[in-house]
Amino acid sequence: MSICFVVERLGKPSETFVRRDLVELARKGADIIVYELGPPRPGDVEVPEELEGAVFTSPGLFSLGTFFSKLRWLIFHPLRVCGILGIIPRALLRPLGGIRELFGANRAFRLASLVRKHRVERIHCEFATMPATVGWVASRLARVPFSISVHAWDIFVYRTMLKAKLRAADLVVACSECAADYLSEKLGVPGGKIELVHHGLDLDEYSYVRHRPDPRPLRVLAVGRLVEKKGFRYLVEAVALLRKRGIACECIIIGDGPRERKLVRLAEKRGVFKAVAFAGAADVEEVRDAMLEAHMLVAPSVKTRRGDSDGIPNVVLEAMARGTAVIATDAGGLAEVVHDGETGIIVEQRSAEDLAAAIRRFAEEPALADRLAAGGRKLVEREFDIRLTAGLLLDALSDAGGEVGGDDADYDYAEEDRPLEDDDEEDDFDDGDDAEDAEADGAEDGAEGRPG
Repeated sequence: MSICFVVERLGKPSETFVRRDLVELARKGADIIVYELGPPRPGDVEVPEELEGAVFTSPGLFSLGTFFSKLRWLIFHPLRVCGILGIIPRALLRPLGGIRELFGANRAFRLASLVRKHRVERIHCEFATMPATVGWVASRLARVPFSISVHAWDIFVYRTMLKAKLRAADLVVACSECAADYLSEKLGVPGGKIELVHHGLDLDEYSYVRHRPDPRPLRVLAVGRLVEKKGFRYLVEAVALLRKRGIACECIIIGDGPRERKLVRLAEKRGVFKAVAFAGAADVEEVRDAMLEAHMLVAPSVKTRRGDSDGIPNVVLEAMARGTAVIATDAGGLAEVVHDGETGIIVEQRSAEDLAAAIRRFAEEPALADRLAAGGRKLVEREFDIRLTAGLLLDALSDAGGEVGGDDADYDYAEEDRPLEDDDEEDDFDDGDDAEDAEADGAEDGAEGRPG
């Protein structure tokens, strides 16, 4: 089967997991091409050699290429173009995001032409945001089925035309059980249309190294965007509690984001500014090396009041694969891989006290890190080897129903804008910039490529 993957930008630093999947599919000999919605930006990763010649970039929205692609479809397939006009009223239910999506959907004309030229049999979109909008419209034009991989933010928070896109897709791939449950329970996606496929790791790149850093001070590592759902405020508070109780502890937080200044001020206020280092963004290799210098990786994630939370952050799997013990909260999909006492330690979210107690155990129980690290590595080898997960993804895409979705006649437009019921959690800093965090976080879930 020939498949076209639609991505925002293939080299986007926050989407390492997408590149891993595509590279492994190419290694397996899958017939794939990639359509990226925007050109590379400074800091983007280079196209992997396995995908060279298979990546096509959308022309600019107001370029001649986009204009002539649209004109050809209008001339030769006017009825199909008229058929996609039904997206306009539903897009305008959420004017700010909807207008952006309508403009972005113009990229679908070039994609549809590419699909026909390369005889693509399926369009698969990474994230239910703009890539899914473009893929949905192109599938209606080119008359091929389309499917979506969803992650976290793109379904927990994003709302513009979300239900319509999920309804039109013939397959929705979720990368965590919590995302799969949310699709069926909150968004009404039929269970038969949902496939659970985890993101995998190339275990040849993540060799298991059972390292033994000097026992004191305890070295804590955390990685992720500095946004609310990452819960780093509680880690800073936990370090302050430990040092107040005489436990030598140092913490390094890798990542950047809109909450950096607030977190720095919190560390200063708690008197741990010198003990908590904010290292900024880092690449994959730098994070991998940092894991070997830490006694543990901590993922103090929370569910935000907008309903956003982590899925299964790749950094947790990477730490397990590398031989670094993990402490995580019960937010999102973390408990799916961090099995308390077996592959890591689970604590209640938003509890600095529980985090501090879990970190302290590593000072008091020398054998704990070895036991948890071994359990974590076994789990990753068993369930998250990229050779296994990429194969499952290819099977799911090949076996999907193959229906071209999109009849708008019986669609309830009001349902699209109906708010979902989510627990109202208090913002970490209660400053009202939740929306800024979510927009900055977007699809990101880590400093160098983690799904949400």
